[in-house]
Amino acid sequence: MLTIRDVESCDIPAVRRLLVATWHATYDSSLGPEKVAELTDSWHASGTLGRQIGVPNTAFLLAERGGEVIATSYAVADGDAVLLRRLYVLPAQQRRGVGAALLGRTIDRFPVARCFTLEVERSNAPAIRFYERNGFVQARLSGCCGDRSDIQAIIMERLLQPRAES
Repeated sequence: MLTIRDVESCDIPAVRRLLVATWHATYDSSLGPEKVAELTDSWHASGTLGRQIGVPNTAFLLAERGGEVIATSYAVADGDAVLLRRLYVLPAQQRRGVGAALLGRTIDRFPVARCFTLEVERSNAPAIRFYERNGFVQARLSGCCGDRSDIQAIIMERLLQPRAES
């Protein structure tokens, strides 16, 4: 059974392992293992991840099956705009509905959102197809994370109708 819940402090080592494994599987061929290790050591350091827990206007979620963390997402709201900063699923668990379920739950956390935006590395065709299947459209090209011109990203958007908070 798939469980989706908020990340807790005790989950950080498992979330980090998932992010490192997923990044290597996804980006080693395009960026090289050394660059992937450098980026994951910076962006997905345990301290960095720990500081993302419980931050207002964010959702830091994980999906687990049988006690194993198999996916994670992190999104940040600014008014009615939400930036999906990450959504990663272990390679062995991909194409089983886990990503779509986690994306749906992440979107549900922001009932007044009108637009979800994300970046995806330009050569990551499987992720681009996943987001397109889930209602996102390609909006423009950018340097990854707004500051890295050596990694090209596609900015994707999904417009939403705001829902009343219950």
